[in-house]
Amino acid sequence: MIRKITGFLLFFVLFSASACKKSPADLSEAERKSINAEMFKAAKSGNHDKVKELIDNGADPESTDPEWDESNPDYSAPSALQVAIAANHFETVKVLFEKGAKFPQSTECLHNLMMTENPDINIVKLAESNGADLKYVDLGGDTIMNLAAARGHVEIVKYLSSKGVPYTLEGKKLSGNQAIADAQKAASEKSSDGSDKSFTGTFTSGSLGFEGSGYYIILKDASGSSMKFKSESKPDIDFFITSEETGMPTENPALIGKKFTITYTEGSETDEKGDNVKINKYIKGKSE
Repeated sequence: MIRKITGFLLFFVLFSASACKKSPADLSEAERKSINAEMFKAAKSGNHDKVKELIDNGADPESTDPEWDESNPDYSAPSALQVAIAANHFETVKVLFEKGAKFPQSTECLHNLMMTENPDINIVKLAESNGADLKYVDLGGDTIMNLAAARGHVEIVKYLSSKGVPYTLEGKKLSGNQAIADAQKAASEKSSDGSDKSFTGTFTSGSLGFEGSGYYIILKDASGSSMKFKSESKPDIDFFITSEETGMPTENPALIGKKFTITYTEGSETDEKGDNVKINKYIKGKSE
């Protein structure tokens, strides 16, 4: 008799817990928008327990950014999964996949992950097992291998090399061993505090040219501030175009007045006099 009562109580508790969970169909339109927005916010901040709770109560695991500006035709609103990947939140990514979120193709979230300080290789592996194309090329012409090598993420570069992800510089395909060597070099040359820096402004003028064994980029913003960056390969930025008259790089008039962000690290090199001088090593740039 006691066993029957205990069994009944256990069934009742489990049934009650299941009955309390809601599906999107149980919510009004206003409730659905609210809970989806809350879930997206939790995913962005890496609160995986909150994400799980909200999905169990009706939030859509594929919710997108409720505040997204749809005026940019090149990008659609990012999903909760995309922002969790880009922000390096492994546990949140794991929960979202478990709850049915799908990895969207033609997305740069893994590229954005490579821009974090210590990207979790397990996110890359989990994304791959859920359909991510590790060979996807972003609008700047880069695979995640290119970014991982430039940022010094050696273990990720080794993994990508084992998966046959291509590594290119200036349009030339190089070997996986070269990618690993470049990643190791980048890792050893990171700034002393181990962090990347950024230069943001409104593009007014600049120049691009060849110097020593690489390229230099100078950008000036509307406030009058300017910075010079060095890059071993031709930088993947669209601030400059080739002049039809001179065949040389010139400012892109379409981007004058547009906002830009340059990500770089501080490093050093030996100049022509043999002196050790500080330089800003270009990683990636984008215009908005």
